[in-house]
Amino acid sequence: MSPTVRTEESEFNTPTAAESQTEMETPSIFLNTPSAVYSQPENAPTSMNIDEEEDPDNVQVPKLVKRKKNVPLKLLSPFLTQYSHLLVGEEQLNQKEKDMRCVLDYAFGKGSPTQVLYTDDWNIVTREEFQTLAPNAWVMNNVIDTFARILNDDPDQSVKSNLKFYFSTIPFNMLCQNEPYGGSQDSQATESKRLENFILSVRHEYETAGVKSLKGFHLLFFPVWSGDHFYLIVINQKAKKVEIIDNLSLPEGITYDDKYKTFAERTFEAWTIFSEQEGHPLRKAQISAYEIVLLEMPWKNRTNKTDCGVYAMRHMETYKGNQTWNCGFKNTDEDKDFICRLRMRYGTEILLSVLNKRHELMYLALKRANQVE
Repeated sequence: MSPTVRTEESEFNTPTAAESQTEMETPSIFLNTPSAVYSQPENAPTSMNIDEEEDPDNVQVPKLVKRKKNVPLKLLSPFLTQYSHLLVGEEQLNQKEKDMRCVLDYAFGKGSPTQVLYTDDWNIVTREEFQTLAPNAWVMNNVIDTFARILNDDPDQSVKSNLKFYFSTIPFNMLCQNEPYGGSQDSQATESKRLENFILSVRHEYETAGVKSLKGFHLLFFPVWSGDHFYLIVINQKAKKVEIIDNLSLPEGITYDDKYKTFAERTFEAWTIFSEQEGHPLRKAQISAYEIVLLEMPWKNRTNKTDCGVYAMRHMETYKGNQTWNCGFKNTDEDKDFICRLRMRYGTEILLSVLNKRHELMYLALKRANQVE
């Protein structure tokens, strides 16, 4: 299969904002996340120099935590100032929303970088990794992996009319760049070993999500991390396409093959083999009908250096298989605030997900916000 669009790049600059902005509901729990707390140089997140704090495994949560007078929440946190213009006014918050904002403040504040803020017995996100959701930071791949797990648990994302399944970055890594994942580099270099690892990881992830079979799913999302850049490969079984969704446009003189290589072809081929092993094989005529498409979106750009992970998460959340869709980006200066709000919302959804087994997190956050000894 040859892709519809041919052009590409060898070195990626991560994108800024993009085009076409729908009105996004902005939960009042959006916390000001400090770029000063987490500032990254190129290619890798920096480690943060932050104080250690006690993180008890078993915390006795009191029924009620008394607040100290009526101190405005913004005065309790140095991390609620820089982006306060994104927050709903304090007088409009109910108590639950104030408490939820405290949790975000706790996660983005000082504390042990190795403290686990999220775990579902499969994904683990530490404070240092979580804080890559702060503005101007490269999002870590396990944050995206966790977001995929949460999307799979959301009934609104898997309605019968448009069944979707979200994989982590691991299946693609196993298939196309899996040397770090167990075994020697020699053993990992064989195509059969890569394929075996891909199939095992795909099977593990849908079983972990409580799905009995992926037969009949319309959209299959594979996040890709390659060259310090995130994008998506989507197998659109409804439209018979393998789609590459990348917010970063290709520069002049760079070819499709330079950037995307044969990643989409290999992912689709591995998927057909997996389907055959699962007992619902695709016929040869079906396979030949698929085409590889590099989607064009009006919000593609080449100016943003840090937000490719947020774009990938937003594309996962909003794409329903139509090549023209509105995911909220305008490709203007307004996108800067929009991306900040997305980072804050995604952070909130991760911390407060029913899948998160760190049940004591709310208590620890309220304890700090209320200055309880």
